Amino acid sequence: MTEKDIKAINLDTATSQAALTTKDVEAVFGGYELLKLRDKDIARIVYSSKNDSPIFTRQTHVLVTENFEKKYPAATQRLVNTLLRTAKWGADEANREEVFNLWAHTGTLTLANWKEDFSGEPLRIRLSPLFDSFLTARYKDAVDQAVKFKLTRKRFDVDQWIDRSYLNTALKEMKLENYWPVTQADGK
Repeated sequence: MTEKDIKAINLDTATSQAALTTKDVEAVFGGYELLKLRDKDIARIVYSSKNDSPIFTRQTHVLVTENFEKKYPAATQRLVNTLLRTAKWGADEANREEVFNLWAHTGTLTLANWKEDFSGEPLRIRLSPLFDSFLTARYKDAVDQAVKFKLTRKRFDVDQWIDRSYLNTALKEMKLENYWPVTQADGK
């Protein structure tokens, strides 16, 4: 098999799962959502980044437009405060079982799948809300890759895109400045 034998297409998560299930594709790159296809004997997981470098993890964020943020700064702060309180509760190991039970009720994965995906990892690391140098480096790398592979024409300054002010205010108000470990750009 050579590179010419592979045809790559970009699919969202739900479409890639459906295409794998119906055998319209032979392989997909995905995340924890593939555990349920494995459990149904629809697919095999041939590689997992779970025990590999943390640079292969996914990151998420909450976006608001500049217009929304300027028009509703109090609502924006309230949202961030709520998300931070939720992250603090979820990162507490005493709540581990309850967190997984709540997530299992969404139907995304089973309780066993959530436990498997998070096994051996502290919740404080996986559920960190910090915009630390690791998270910033991941977004900078994504921008570099998008330009390199011609998915976008120009770069933008990630540091200017991320507004840490609301998070920093919430961390200070809740006295959580040192609750989550800060991860360096290299994942350590």
